[in-house]
Amino acid sequence: MKNVLLTLGLIFLAATPLSLHADNSILIQNGNVDALRAAIESANANPGNRTTIILTGDFHFSDQVTMPWIDADISISPWTANSRVRFLGPKDGDDPAVPPIILFHVSRGGKLEINNIEIAALPLLNSGEGLIQNEGYLRINRLVITDVAGSGYCMNMGRCYYAPPVMVNQVSGRLEMNQVSIVNSGAGMAQSGGVLSNHGQATVTNTQIYLTEQPWIWSSSFYNTGTLEINNSSFFYRFKNESNLPGLIYSESDADTTIQNSVVANFVGSACEYATSLGFNVNSEADCNWLSTGDITGESTGLMWQPVDANWGVGQPDILTHALVPSAASISVDSANPETCADFDLLGARRSRIDQSCDRGAVETLAAGLGEGGINGLYYNPDADGHYIQILQTDFLTLVIWNTFDLEGNHAWVYGTGQLVDGKAVVAETYINRDAIILPDSPVIDADTEYWGTMEVDMISCTEGTIAFDSVFPEFGSGQFPIARLAYVKQLGCVD
Repeated sequence: MKNVLLTLGLIFLAATPLSLHADNSILIQNGNVDALRAAIESANANPGNRTTIILTGDFHFSDQVTMPWIDADISISPWTANSRVRFLGPKDGDDPAVPPIILFHVSRGGKLEINNIEIAALPLLNSGEGLIQNEGYLRINRLVITDVAGSGYCMNMGRCYYAPPVMVNQVSGRLEMNQVSIVNSGAGMAQSGGVLSNHGQATVTNTQIYLTEQPWIWSSSFYNTGTLEINNSSFFYRFKNESNLPGLIYSESDADTTIQNSVVANFVGSACEYATSLGFNVNSEADCNWLSTGDITGESTGLMWQPVDANWGVGQPDILTHALVPSAASISVDSANPETCADFDLLGARRSRIDQSCDRGAVETLAAGLGEGGINGLYYNPDADGHYIQILQTDFLTLVIWNTFDLEGNHAWVYGTGQLVDGKAVVAETYINRDAIILPDSPVIDADTEYWGTMEVDMISCTEGTIAFDSVFPEFGSGQFPIARLAYVKQLGCVD
């Protein structure tokens, strides 16, 4: 009988759009936008001295929605330990999405904390003001933003419409971002930043931004006129050899923008011009003027876009599925300033203190290697069969050969050697042979060796890994791809 009553109680709770609990929490049924709006209005009407906790799940927006301003102290989190909060575009079969003009707007007297939330597939309208605006106190923990993007445009008459940023922190606002992943999100042709326009006080920690190609050029992700502090974060633009690279940071002359223990890959050097380095940063651009203690410029960052398991709560590892992880051979590993490193990384793991150091960037690598001979073998790209990687380890060096094609479909062999690190990673200086000829009844013409670029191998296990490449030739460009084992070398085992 008790089980029956408990079951009936749970059914009633799930069917109730708005339920106020004794601990000042409000449970909202999935997708009930009116109930979410009502919960915010209820908290605003009774601010008191306690935090109103809104517990909810998934919302799909297929029409225009604006949430009330937040005047009280509100926290939004998943409604159970095994759920998540998602603000998404329309479901299959719905009309094309019209995003909320403002998803959250925190007033000067308001306070908002959001935890374990995903925002995905919402376009930024040119007439909008950004999805999240803050004039009070906004704390963001464990947020994933994917494919929230838009671009401005200009008419023939010279009138231009600019896309808004994803987030705006006003002069009176205090913003704290920690463990945030931003993928293919932001604005092109924006007046004030593609991801964050900051005019108040903002701190960004354990945050990653990963951008790939778009029909437009991304605007600088950060625009700052106030105080912006960036620590232990990773920023990666995938296509380095594009003719017009995006910027990362634009800062007004009277603003205070600082960065430390962070990794910047393939963005133009404007971040170095507009942000003051507090030390221990890595920037792939050689024209970067960061000269503080521990700064490294003009070097490969070794960031790999890899599948990860984030410790974001029981039953919630799928909220964050990929991250910019430094390979074991990366110069970012164990080279940050331990006195200013964040205690935990993007994935929720405690940063290493064993050797009194930690990694630069958002993710701390784990000490893991492969058994003797484990990296040896033949691999292929499961996403593009026909690309093969052969790895041969000797007592002196490691040989990497890539059987590939350029962007025009021409076949090429790229090869190089490097030193194995922790039994699982290698950076190879690579070359390509030109002009060699072998024909019947004719002399053999030697090949001319030409420098091609770098390849970085990082094995996640004995059977799979990631290849990152950076070529000096535009017909190859730069990027990365997964590899899976195709064959083992005889008599050489593979033990994780």
